[in-house]
Amino acid sequence: MVRDWATFEALRQALLAGGAFEARFKDATHKLWHRSGRPLDIVPFGGVERPNRTLAWPPSEQTVFDCFGMQEAMRSGHEVRLPGGGSLLVASLPALALLKVTAWQDRKFTHPGRDAGDLMLYLRHYLDCDRYDHAARYYPDLFEAPDYVHEVASARLLGRDLRQLLDEAAAERVLQILQPEADEEGQRLLAQQSRLDTGLAVAMIAGLCEGLRHLRRPKP
Repeated sequence: MVRDWATFEALRQALLAGGAFEARFKDATHKLWHRSGRPLDIVPFGGVERPNRTLAWPPSEQTVFDCFGMQEAMRSGHEVRLPGGGSLLVASLPALALLKVTAWQDRKFTHPGRDAGDLMLYLRHYLDCDRYDHAARYYPDLFEAPDYVHEVASARLLGRDLRQLLDEAAAERVLQILQPEADEEGQRLLAQQSRLDTGLAVAMIAGLCEGLRHLRRPKP
């Protein structure tokens, strides 16, 4: 999160001046390469965002990135302590799913399959990520469904927890993206790009949408 483009450029130049990173492509301002050979993407948000939650890269402003989900991820991040006294703020799993929804919507035609599999991974295994006690305490109805399917219940839980991060407008924005993909008679592009069984994938997407429509509760 930065105040303005000058702040972002100062960070970028500091990383380059440190000697551990280099810029290999002039038209990819956000991408640096570490001396280990690994890429690092630094994508600003906050003060550089436009009202529609996108940013347009200067100076031409022809390249546009969708920043939706980044502020929500930062507000709900987990602090992870590192050896030596340092710490990092990392995104929660619901926030990662939100960012993947945004990425999929942005790249579903230009990079098919790049994000769908990651999103489905979060949906399938969210319950398994030490969330059983949380679900049993706050949402026992998830386990009482007569048509219980583990992966669908996991997606429903993720949707309910994600709803805690979103205001009404943001939740509606996510639903506008996902609801058509939950239609068994629809195009089912997200399900098909996930490379999972299409029926199961559609059911998980529907479960995620159901969770997003769930009434908000105080965050546990």
